[in-house]
Amino acid sequence: MVVTVEHHVGRLVGIRQTGKVTVAELQSSFPEFQTIAGRVNGRMVLATDWRGMRLLDRETTEFLLQIMRSDEGVEAQVVLIDESALMGLQIRRLFRDGGGEHRAVFDDPELAERFLMPYLDPMERVALRNFITSYEEAA
Repeated sequence: MVVTVEHHVGRLVGIRQTGKVTVAELQSSFPEFQTIAGRVNGRMVLATDWRGMRLLDRETTEFLLQIMRSDEGVEAQVVLIDESALMGLQIRRLFRDGGGEHRAVFDDPELAERFLMPYLDPMERVALRNFITSYEEAA
């Protein structure tokens, strides 16, 4: 499993997770995420790329749900997933239960970009495009 956190410009923060994610692995990425969150001026806009991620166990799902329900520092978030029906159901349910109209799950990168556009300035839009295509180019 790999967790990376990226911040190149503005309020946009990119998070990429692949493989089987556990609570311990998520917790190990917190210091880097908190450092980045401290540098962001205002509420963050998150682009989370879970393409290539495997199904979550119950403990990890509950942990992510707690984070989502308590996270007031996020203005908007998209999660990109593979087209897997089972993974899609699990992640969509997680985000529905996590609440907020400002969060959405997509298996289409263009729709994810469109969802975040109103929250981003021009430089952040370029950074979002680069973040999304960096996975597509590596795949």
